[in-house]
Amino acid sequence: MAKKRISEEQAKQIVQQVNDGAKPAELAKQHGFSLGTYYNWRAKFGGGAKPKAAKAAPAKAKAAPKKAAAKKAAPAKAKAAPAKKTAGRKPGRKPGRKPAAKKAATGSSAAAIKAQILGLKDQIKSIEAKITNLKAAYTEAIFS
Repeated sequence: MAKKRISEEQAKQIVQQVNDGAKPAELAKQHGFSLGTYYNWRAKFGGGAKPKAAKAAPAKAKAAPKKAAAKKAAPAKAKAAPAKKTAGRKPGRKPGRKPAAKKAATGSSAAAIKAQILGLKDQIKSIEAKITNLKAAYTEAIFS
C-alpha cells in the first residue's frame, strides 16, 4: 500500500484553513493533493463551504412576507383547477409525456439502422459488380 503523504492531522488543518477563507485550489497545489482529495477530507472531517441552497434560504424568507401581503391584497379567483388525470400513469412520470422510444447504442432508431444496412448492401453489390468487370478487363488484357 502506498504511503500517505499527508496525515489526517494535516488534512484537518487544511480543511480548517479553507473554512477560514483559503482557496482549496491554492492549498492543493501547495501541498500536492487533488481537489477531489480535499472534497473527500471535507466530507470526512466536516466543514467546508455551506451549500448554495442554505445561503439562499434566508433571502427567500425575507421576501416571503412581501409576497404573502401581495396575495392577500389580490382578489381571489373563483375558477377551480381541472382535475389531473392520473389513472394508469406510473408514479414519478410527468403527466402528458410519453416514454422515449428505445434507441440503439448509436442513438438511432432501429428503422434508421435498418435503412443504413440496406443502403450499405446496395453499395456492396455495386462494388462487387465493378470488381467483376475489372477482372474481366484484366484477363482480356493479359490473354489477348
